[in-house]
Amino acid sequence: MLEIPESKTISLQAGETLVNRRITEVFNASSPHKFAWFYGDPAGYAKILAGRQVISTSGHGMFVDIRCDADLSITIGDGTNMTYLGGRDTERNFFGHNGGYKTLLSKNTVKTPCPNCGNLIVKEAYLGGAVYFCPSCQKFR
Repeated sequence: MLEIPESKTISLQAGETLVNRRITEVFNASSPHKFAWFYGDPAGYAKILAGRQVISTSGHGMFVDIRCDADLSITIGDGTNMTYLGGRDTERNFFGHNGGYKTLLSKNTVKTPCPNCGNLIVKEAYLGGAVYFCPSCQKFR
């Protein structure tokens, strides 16, 4: 899931990079994902999107909207190819640099001391993904 600082960062970078450019290619979903929702048939997205000009971008909550001409919007969230360029330091931004949003609990910090109590951060599987937490500070209730 994108966090608020990431959606803002990705939105600003997308705006700097994409505004006034045209969509030239569209790639359909290449692997099944339980948390992917589509409006209509994704096979028709190329026909709808190709040639559209990007007008603006905005980040809100866990999503980033890319607004195009002809009153068309593309809403992206975590798991969209574009987000691997994200704002977290666990990912790369639009310009190929590690994101500027420093994660406290992530793949970068697993098995390191918790910044709050000093106990080791752990990783556990959750709903097909992973969560990172401090078992001392974040006890299951």
